[in-house]
Order: sequence, then structure tokens, then C-alpha cells
Amino acid sequence: MATVIGTSGAWRQVSRKLQSLGVHASHPREVQGELAQRRALYEEQVARLPVQVRRELADLETQLQNLRTDSESRMASRRCAMEREVAQVDRQIRVLQAESGGLRGLLNMARLSLVSAKKKSLEMELHRFCNARYEEIANLQCQVERTRRDHDMIVDQRRYDLDRCISDLRAIALSGEMAGASAEIEIIDVLSMLPAHCVVLNDVRLEAERFMRFAGHPLQSAQIDHVVLTPQGVFVIEVKRWSAEFVDSQNYHDPFKQVSRARYLCQTLLRDHQLACKVRSLIATQGKMPEKPPDQYVKILSAQELTRYILWFKDPPLTDSEFRAVRRFLESSVCHLT
Repeated sequence: MATVIGTSGAWRQVSRKLQSLGVHASHPREVQGELAQRRALYEEQVARLPVQVRRELADLETQLQNLRTDSESRMASRRCAMEREVAQVDRQIRVLQAESGGLRGLLNMARLSLVSAKKKSLEMELHRFCNARYEEIANLQCQVERTRRDHDMIVDQRRYDLDRCISDLRAIALSGEMAGASAEIEIIDVLSMLPAHCVVLNDVRLEAERFMRFAGHPLQSAQIDHVVLTPQGVFVIEVKRWSAEFVDSQNYHDPFKQVSRARYLCQTLLRDHQLACKVRSLIATQGKMPEKPPDQYVKILSAQELTRYILWFKDPPLTDSEFRAVRRFLESSVCHLT
């Protein structure tokens, strides 16, 4: 089997959306199963919602009681400790006030100021500690009262969240993004069956240090679904799973220009790195494609034809050192590695 590096860029984007819904799927085919499971569990989950909210309320009430008990104990302990320290400070104050004498009196005035400041600091520290505890109790008390008062509203909100999650998951499962991701993953599975001397790189982003011109338009970067490296050269592959309705709408970027631009940029960057390597452009389609313009040298293939076509070429092979150099360059452009 071929060496596979990276994964589908479209699937990575879909995965992020799925994760926001709490779905951790490793393959597009798992999404329909997750959707079916959530639908099957829906009524049971809805029935459990009131019980869950009542249990949460009971837990909050227990936390509140424990917090009050703990706070009373801690505040009493702090208060006793503070009173002992204050009593010691008061004794120091009385001693200093009882001493007489001109120079001694001046020195004691400064000491009295420091001792009095210490007493005030102890009192303020206890005050801050008690206020923080009272605030914590008050916040938890508000949470208990809010949960008790808004019980039905909380249940309704959570049911809405369940509905919304299933709706969003269904929208993702039926989206064009999912169709594209599924197509790319399927192509990766197909390309992985190439011989071991081949390398399949996915979600490749090429970027030049300068602008160049291609077909009269500026070109500096290109994102490529898949790049296959064989001893006979490099194959730039774009994947399209378009319906006949979408093609008829003509609301799309020209796929032939897209892959041709990517091929040209890849060829140019390789040449700039003193790597002489043939680069060919392919479109792997699993649906409808617009008619190819006569001036485009892009091969359109089904998934089943890809590997046979790639292995058909008999160009003089790259040397081992050339192959490794081209591989290093392409690997540096795989999105998850940069």
C-alpha cells in the first residue's frame, strides 16, 4: 500500500463542525449512524430531562447547605484566631502607651502607629474573608432559587437544544460539504491502494514567494485536494462530486482552470527548487462534470480509474535522491504539517 500523509481538508472542516455538536467521527460514514442513534434515543432523553433538572436542584441544595456549614466553621475559626492576635496587639499598645519619657515617647509613637496598622490589617483581612464567603453563599443561593423557579423553562431549553443538535447534525449529513468530504475520503481510500513506492499527500497548499501569471491572471497560491508522487512524476488531483442540477446552474468556479493553475504552480515551484519532475493534472469525479474546454489538458477519471491511469505512465523514473527531494518539498506543504 502507498504511504498516505494528511487527510481530507473538507473532512477536517466537517469534523470541526461535528465536534461542536459533541460528535467525534473518524469517517463520514459514521455520521449517519450517529444521527440515527440520536433520533432513536430522543424520546428517552426528553423523558429524562425533568428528572435530571430535579436531581441537579437537589445537588445544588446540598452544596448550599454544605457551603453554609463549612463557611460558618471557617469564619468562626478565623474570627477566633484574629481575636487572639488582636488581643496580643492590644497588650502591646497598652505597654507602649504606659511608657514615658521624651525620647521613649517619640519612639513609641512610631511603634504605636505600626502596631495599630497591624490590628487594622487583621480586622480587614477577616472582613474580606467573611465577605467572600457570604458572596459565594449568595451566588449559590441565587442559582438554587433560579433553578427552582425556572424548572420548566430549563427543561424546555434542553429539549430545544436536543432538537437543534439533531437538526444541525442532519443538515451537516446532507450538506454539500459532507458530500465533498465523503468523496475526498473515498479517493484517499482508493489512492492508498497504490504500490508501496507511491506517496499520497492530502490537503496540500502550495504558495510561492512571488506572484506569477497563468492564463493572464495572477497566481501565487493553490490548495490541492490530493497529490500523488510516483517514480514517474507528480499527479495533482481535484475531487468533484457535483449533481447535474449544480452543473446546470453554472454557479461554480471552473474546475479545469482550478486544477490547471495548481499543476502550473506545482511545476514552477519544483523547478524553482531545481527539481525536474513531470506534473500532471487530474479530476476525480463521482458525478456530473461540465464539458471540458478544448484547450484544457486535464484528465477526467472516475475513482475506479485513478490507480490504473496513474500506474500507466512509463516515463524515465526519478532517481532515489530526486524522489526524496520532491517528497520533502510536497510534505512541507501538507496543511496539517505546516
